[in-house]
Amino acid sequence: MTKICSTIFASLLLITSFAQAASSSSHQNLQVVFNGLQPMEVISHDQSCGNGDDPKNTACRKAGPVRWSPVDKIGSITPKAGTPADALKACQAMPALGYYQCIVSGNVGDQIEYNVISTDGSILDPIIILN
Repeated sequence: MTKICSTIFASLLLITSFAQAASSSSHQNLQVVFNGLQPMEVISHDQSCGNGDDPKNTACRKAGPVRWSPVDKIGSITPKAGTPADALKACQAMPALGYYQCIVSGNVGDQIEYNVISTDGSILDPIIILN
């Protein structure tokens, strides 16, 4: 009986940790690294694309809100030419909350190419892969 309870408890802990990892990863802000006002790279700290660190300028997210920081250096985020306009919409700075947010939509596996445009007009073009 004790062994069965221990196994069930261990299984529940494992399931809980997977559920927390899955739910938290889609809510972590993507970090835009700047050199002055020049955006240099976008970093996803949550290993959202699989095992290990995500590649620079790539993040995997579920459709829905995606957030970037630091908000004070981001002038705008727009779909890159060739990316459907509705794949990245309702983009706006939310300084009181500390991030810039867009709603991302599409199908699993879609690559959403976009531009991070700094407040001085410098551009970086990373991607989001929908999962």
